[in-house]
Amino acid sequence: MSASFRALCDDYVRRLGGTARTIEDVSAMMASSTGTDQEKKTCLDVALRKAVFRKVEGSDEDLRRYIDLAFQCTKTGRSSSTTPFFVLGDVFDCLTLERCENVFGYVEDKSGQFVKEPTGNRNMLLRLCNDLIRRCSKSINNHFCGRIQIILAKIFPITERSGLNLQSQFNVENVTEYSSTHDEDVAMETDSKEISFMFYKTLWSMQDYFR
Repeated sequence: MSASFRALCDDYVRRLGGTARTIEDVSAMMASSTGTDQEKKTCLDVALRKAVFRKVEGSDEDLRRYIDLAFQCTKTGRSSSTTPFFVLGDVFDCLTLERCENVFGYVEDKSGQFVKEPTGNRNMLLRLCNDLIRRCSKSINNHFCGRIQIILAKIFPITERSGLNLQSQFNVENVTEYSSTHDEDVAMETDSKEISFMFYKTLWSMQDYFR
């Protein structure tokens, strides 16, 4: 990496972490710098990721605006198509789960846009979502896990290989215990209404066929 290239990257990082907050600011920043168009594009790719470490110190709303700026840079051809997804992953890696829940709202708002992304970019989104799920506690963060799963269901088709049980592996050790005998067909109380024991037995005995 040449000294001039490194200096240009550092300049971009400084501006992105400070005054360059809109696509117009980025356009002016690139127009005022020296170097070829490809050098400027490469520098912007690097700078967008490096500036994340400054942006995470700000508010969640500022982070969402910064992520949107990264996508605008790609949309206008100023950065590579994969850069905003790297930025998105870097942001989530730097935040606590509580803040991740707030920033994830951006992904939910733009889910319609992500459906149109190339397969490679959507796979990057799939990986970062799976990383978030692995960080979550199944007992504490189940609501956030559900939000992530809903987004993945919206973005990927039902035939997506990552969501299929291609090797037909099942947990046959999981046994649902239920009462199979009852003296009378008396009503059983639930939270909402009464059900008969026959319905209860028929419903839960279906587990035997799914194992």
